[in-house]
Amino acid sequence: EPAAVIADVATDPNTQQVLEVGVGRVHEIYVVAPIPQDDGSLALTVVRGGIFSYYEFPSAQRLTDEAWRAQLAAGEAPAQPAFTSSFSVPQAAPLDIQQVIYRFQLDWRSILFYTVGSAGVEHDCGTIGPGYFGVSVSDEVRQQAQAAVDALRAQRQYEGRQWISTDYVSVEPASPDRITVTVRETWSDYLVTYEGENPFDWNLQGVPQPITARRGPYTVDVTYVLERVADPLSEYAWRVVSMTELTARPAWR
Repeated sequence: EPAAVIADVATDPNTQQVLEVGVGRVHEIYVVAPIPQDDGSLALTVVRGGIFSYYEFPSAQRLTDEAWRAQLAAGEAPAQPAFTSSFSVPQAAPLDIQQVIYRFQLDWRSILFYTVGSAGVEHDCGTIGPGYFGVSVSDEVRQQAQAAVDALRAQRQYEGRQWISTDYVSVEPASPDRITVTVRETWSDYLVTYEGENPFDWNLQGVPQPITARRGPYTVDVTYVLERVADPLSEYAWRVVSMTELTARPAWR
């Protein structure tokens, strides 16, 4: 029998809508498992299995198993509850998309660190400012970077961000050449407040960075809109059109 089944578990007396709870397609689960070897040792091995998908949503009609399976087959099933994204990735991001997002994350981190670059001041690593991106980005993204740098420079500050991990929450193609990717990024940051014009005088003086605050490790959900790059010789296949942080970063401490 098909795995997808559904049941109504409650009725709203005001709207007469029913709360449906069900399982849909079987998803893949990957687990690193210790597999016994002939010599008695354990070898860590990636194994694959199946796990039920979970759905919970209001419906104007009480659904039968057959009606529910028809919705799944037609691609009309509602989104899974948001909490399932903490352990489930509906669709893995292709490698070329991961490469673009990872490079963009590192470029953004560098821009917030080398805020001196926005004033055209040279330092050991060259001039790095809001215009510095290794991947192709839109004017909107460059303006976001400029605003972030301006806010830091107004306070005579820069950020040091340490990337920890990125989990892909969803990949939603709008067309063959445009795609929306939501990720859950994990970072650990520190904030430096400096005096004078050069944020990196501490390096010249041989003293530690004047770190004034820290935050993290923490996670933040970010949505990227990407467009395919037309140039076949481009190092990266996609262009970052927009970046939207869906959750606020924690306060400095």
